[in-house]
Amino acid sequence: MPDILIRGMEMPHNCFQCPLSVLKGERLFCEVTKEEVLRAKLAPECPLHELPEHGDLIDRGALPQGRVEWDDIFDAPVVISATKEETE
Repeated sequence: MPDILIRGMEMPHNCFQCPLSVLKGERLFCEVTKEEVLRAKLAPECPLHELPEHGDLIDRGALPQGRVEWDDIFDAPVVISATKEETE
């Protein structure tokens, strides 16, 4: 299954703060996993993962097999562009 990146979204501190959770009566559910979650902490099976600030992330599989030159790396397709702070 492919992944998605939501730019500008900060990692929630608990499931109750997460925009991907929904209250159904008195119970809180994750819209991604469809599981009931606790309000005070992140569920261990939380599908969200925080990315550190980074430069351009490239497709390593697009690099030539064997010897790789610097130009190959610089010309590799960018899968995720650098974080905003990194590009300024």
